[in-house]
Amino acid sequence: MHRIQKWILVVTISSIMVISGISSASVVRESQITTNTNTQWRPSVWGKYIVWQDQRNGNADIYGYDLTTGAEFSICTNVFNQEHPSIYGSTVVWYDWRNGNADVYGYDLSTGTEFPICTNVNNQRLPIIYGTYVVWNDWRNGNWDIYGYDLSTGTEFPICTNTAHQYFPNVGSGIAVWWDERNGIGNWDIYGYDISTGTEFPICLNPGNQGYPVTHNNVVAWIDDRNGNWDIYGYDVSTGTEFPVCTNTSDQFRPWVFNDVIVWFDMRNGNQDIYGYQMSSGTEFQITTNTGDQRHPKIQCNYVVWHDRRDGNYNIYLAELDINECGGQPTFLYRPVDYNSPMRSLASTRISEVQGLLEELQNTCEKLKENDDPLYERCCVDRLDEAQKYLEKAETLFMSGNYIAANYWALKALEILQEAKDCCS
Repeated sequence: MHRIQKWILVVTISSIMVISGISSASVVRESQITTNTNTQWRPSVWGKYIVWQDQRNGNADIYGYDLTTGAEFSICTNVFNQEHPSIYGSTVVWYDWRNGNADVYGYDLSTGTEFPICTNVNNQRLPIIYGTYVVWNDWRNGNWDIYGYDLSTGTEFPICTNTAHQYFPNVGSGIAVWWDERNGIGNWDIYGYDISTGTEFPICLNPGNQGYPVTHNNVVAWIDDRNGNWDIYGYDVSTGTEFPVCTNTSDQFRPWVFNDVIVWFDMRNGNQDIYGYQMSSGTEFQITTNTGDQRHPKIQCNYVVWHDRRDGNYNIYLAELDINECGGQPTFLYRPVDYNSPMRSLASTRISEVQGLLEELQNTCEKLKENDDPLYERCCVDRLDEAQKYLEKAETLFMSGNYIAANYWALKALEILQEAKDCCS
C-alpha cells in the first residue's frame, strides 16, 4: 500500500549556521510517515525501513514503511498484542502475547518469514536487536533478568541473572547494557556485558538513579537524576570516561545513540521536544519545534524518527539531518514535485545567486592563473570545484521537488564561494 507523506516545511537554523560558519548538525527536512487516526508509536529505524507498534486493528500490531518507495506494510497482525519492535538490517523483533505470556518473535523482511526467538513459559519483554544479537528482559527466574540470543548460531544465553531486578536492556557493537537494582531499590545503576568475553562490568554507580541505557560503537547514554532532575549522561567504554550530555534544569528522557550523535526528548519548552547532541563538536541542537509532544526518538545514519502527538493522536514522524552518521554525504528522501511549495522560489533564488557568483569567480580566478598570482592556488583551487559539486546537487534536488534540501546545498555553495571571493579581494 502506497502512502502519501505529509511533508512539513521546517524552519531550521541550518541557514544561519552555514552562513556564519558554525559547524553543527541541524534538520534539513521533517516529514510525517503515518496518518492513521489510531495510535502509531515506538518507532525504530534502520536503513530504508521504519517499523512501529500500531493500534489500528484494535490491538497492538507491528507495521513498517519503506523510505525509498513510500510503501507501508504490515509485519505482524496476529489477533494478540505485539509490542515494542526493534529493527537491524532486514530483521525485526518484538514481544508477542499470542501464547498467553510475552514471548520474543522475529521477522525477516527480505524473505517475509516470521520466526520465534524465545517462547519460554515465563514473560520475555522489550527485545532489542543489533547485528546478530537480540537481548531482552526475562522473568523465568522469578525476577527480571537479561537474556540474549545469537541469530547466527540459534543459541540463547544468559547475560545477567543477579537476584535483583535488571531492566530495559540494550545492545550495540557487541556490548549489552541495562539498568540494575542490585545496589538498592531507588538506586538504579548502569551495568554492561561484553558478549565476546562474557564479562560484566559497571558503567555508572552514582548514588542517584540512572536508567534507560542505550549503546552504540562503545558509547553508552542514559537518564540520570544526580542533579535533582533527569539529565542525559554518557560513557565511553573504550576510555572508561563519563561525560555529561545535557544537564538543562528541565527533564530529559529516553536517549538513543548512533555513532557521534545522541538524541532524546526534552521538557525545557513546556512540552516534549526532540534534541540532539554531536559528541565530536560538543554541540547541542534542536530537532523538533512543534508545540505538541514528540517522544521516544531513534537515530540511524541521518534519519531521526519519533512518535508525535501534534494531531491529537500519536503518529510517526521523521527528520533528515544534514550530517550522515554512516559516513559520506547525507541521503535525502525522494518526494513528489510540489510546484506550490513556498520554498520553491527561495531555493530558485539561492541557486541563481550561486550560478552568478560562481561565474564571476571563475573569471576572476582565470585571470589570477594567467598572471601566475599565488592567490589562485590559495583561493581558487578546490573551492570552486567543491562549490560546483554542491550547486549540481542543489539543481538535482530542485528538479525532484526537494526544495528545502536544494536550498541547503545552495547555501553550502554560497558559503564556499563567499570565502573564495573574500580571499581573492
